[in-house]
Amino acid sequence: MVADGKVTGKGLVEALQGEGLSLGTARAQAQQMTALFRIAGIAQPDQTAPKELVIADATLANELVKLAA
Repeated sequence: MVADGKVTGKGLVEALQGEGLSLGTARAQAQQMTALFRIAGIAQPDQTAPKELVIADATLANELVKLAA
């Protein structure tokens, strides 16, 4: 998300499956992460593509990436 500036639920599911999660677990985690990004103000729905989330707070997103490393 930070590299592209946006993310879709499908993209999150694929990334999580790439980390070894089952499809069901990846879908559940993607939904939870999407909700968290929106609630925390990290991302918001794209006005032109509602299925995509775009970064709303790049500083916070970059700090979280650093913490996760």
